[in-house]
Amino acid sequence: IPLSELNFGQWVDLDVYTAQGFDRSIMAALGILGETKWADEALSKVERWLDYRTYIYRQYAEMFGIEEDGEQIEQPNVITGHEDIISGWYTIICGLASEDVLRIDSITEQPLIAILNFMAHQKRKQIAENFQKLKQQREYELQRTRR
Repeated sequence: IPLSELNFGQWVDLDVYTAQGFDRSIMAALGILGETKWADEALSKVERWLDYRTYIYRQYAEMFGIEEDGEQIEQPNVITGHEDIISGWYTIICGLASEDVLRIDSITEQPLIAILNFMAHQKRKQIAENFQKLKQQREYELQRTRR
């Protein structure tokens, strides 16, 4: 399928396969990318996937916590291994499904870009709320110290 038509579930699966290493998951990845008999075609599909993955991560760099130069921003709970990536994506899916197992399929079947745009919006909204709370807390502290 064209990579621009991946749904969210396919993206997550491919990202997990990438983290696990294609030596362990090439057949599963090709199940999404399109099976082929020839090794050079398979490698070409994997290479296109990796380019597209990099493109998406750069487009949503702020949401994924990636700086301009491609380095990960220092954060607590940084994801390092493929088990962490699996757990992280599952946590995101469950959060989007409001912890309702019956809604998971409806989330994973959504277009990738729609879900990423929604997640980016949610993150910007959360940052704005956190900033507002911090501003209110500083004003309160300032008033308290004036008394």
